[in-house]
Amino acid sequence: MKINRNTINGDIKHWYSKIANSNDIQPESAIFAILERLDIQRTRIREYLDNASAITEKITIEKMILDLDCKIISIHQKLSESRATMMNFAIDFLNSHLKGQNQTQRYYTFGQKMAVSDSAINKIDRIISEDKKNLWSRQD
Repeated sequence: MKINRNTINGDIKHWYSKIANSNDIQPESAIFAILERLDIQRTRIREYLDNASAITEKITIEKMILDLDCKIISIHQKLSESRATMMNFAIDFLNSHLKGQNQTQRYYTFGQKMAVSDSAINKIDRIISEDKKNLWSRQD
């Protein structure tokens, strides 16, 4: 195919800029369309690999497939990070609102990772369980 990897990178940057400049509140649909295009491109390149006979041609095509796979993984990772960021933003906003309304209830996201000991996990579980019981008894 002899497609320069910079051409593929340029296409991806083009679509990222389209998403960034759009007024779409939920850009996931555009990102999924890009992922589908990349997957179609990968399938097409894979067909070239199946028909290639020279070893240098095969290696070149395999590098292109690897580049596409890396781009696809990168997009999935960015989507995941974006979702986590939005969830943390929403939880922070909600907790701020609850505090402003003098509410005692707060929300915590379990997506936040931290290394703790087994005894700390047990204490956290116990605290959450006791808090849920207290919350339900206050609502009755």
